[in-house]
Amino acid sequence: MPLVKPDQVRTPWHEFWRRFRRQHMAMTAALFVILLIVVAIFARWIAPYDAEKLF
Repeated sequence: MPLVKPDQVRTPWHEFWRRFRRQHMAMTAALFVILLIVVAIFARWIAPYDAEKLF
């Protein structure tokens, strides 16, 4: 019988996420990067004008 239950074992990913969530600046930066990625993906619909034709 193991001393620690399988659901209590912390994986490296779980440990990283637990520490990362505690750092507010890191979470803010991650949300900002995600926002930039989303804007880049939907840029064609956000600003449907061709930049080369405008200038």
